[in-house]
Amino acid sequence: SRGPAAEDLVYLGWFAGTWACTVDLVRAEAGPKGKEALAAVLPAAAAALGASAGAVGTKKARKNAICQWRLTSPESNGVSTGFALEELGGICSGTVAAAAVVAGPDADIKPVGEEDATWDMTGPGIPGKWRLAANAAVAQPEVDGPDSMRISEVFDVEAAPDGKTASGPGKLAAVIRVVTKYRRVPLGGAAKAPGAEAGAYCLQALQTASLFAPPASPGGDPGSEELVTYESVLLFSAANPKTAK
Repeated sequence: SRGPAAEDLVYLGWFAGTWACTVDLVRAEAGPKGKEALAAVLPAAAAALGASAGAVGTKKARKNAICQWRLTSPESNGVSTGFALEELGGICSGTVAAAAVVAGPDADIKPVGEEDATWDMTGPGIPGKWRLAANAAVAQPEVDGPDSMRISEVFDVEAAPDGKTASGPGKLAAVIRVVTKYRRVPLGGAAKAPGAEAGAYCLQALQTASLFAPPASPGGDPGSEELVTYESVLLFSAANPKTAK
């Protein structure tokens, strides 16, 4: 990790619980300069676009997962009560979205280290092996209205070490930005229920993942034009933590 990752963020308290998450890819499109410009920056991403665009509207565009957030407390995690932290052990949705941009809808994602927000990934039909490193993450509550939260993440993309060279940071190949806009939606008559808990509402989110050219010089800003953009719709329904897998 070269900066904060989504796993480090503090979420609003209504995230707490165990959720069955469904992710549907609804759009995968090259930027204004077309697929050729994308291929010139990162050929793997152009191959991934071909695979992902073909999956839109099919069963292959749907992914399922179990997500968990736990309530905060000064005693257990040193954070004031009333908020939530994502449970460790899984791979956050933003990371999965970023990996798909480079390695396609069937990306195989492997954490590099247990406490290092860095992942290696490959995909069927996708050239090369790639490394994704969290560069920045920001949580913004209620910027999209009441009962909303926006998570913005930035990832660096580089070729994964081949085992023959040092495993430190390699040459930056691209930058990916993932923005996930969550909102809490009451179910039925739960809108007026005081102190409603998970089960009385669901969570919905619109997630956008975009790839940019790397900085022209070290330490500079990445390209300003989106070379490819993916959009997904996420739905979180309360799940029984004893039966969730």
